[in-house]
Amino acid sequence: MVTVHVGANANPHPSIILVHLAALRPYGERRAERLRRMRRVSRTFARLMTSFFEAGRARRARYYEASRQGREDVKAALGAISIGPDRLPAEAFTDELHEALLV
Repeated sequence: MVTVHVGANANPHPSIILVHLAALRPYGERRAERLRRMRRVSRTFARLMTSFFEAGRARRARYYEASRQGREDVKAALGAISIGPDRLPAEAFTDELHEALLV
């Protein structure tokens, strides 16, 4: 939460507001990255789980088999759904990894 103390002045100086907004920049950057990661995971999950033709069933079978074999990259690729996007390394969100799951 950002609080601007204005006291008796109902119109705070613009430089005061800019200082407070600048303090939010790191938060905004972290949030943007978390959202980017979740969009990547969501696209993969949707493509993996919502295709019901033969190709989709085969894709899911390959994913489940790789997961059962304990492949950490496969588990991490969709792990953000349950543990959050900020608890996994950046490698879990690469386009290469996610596209490989959908082959």
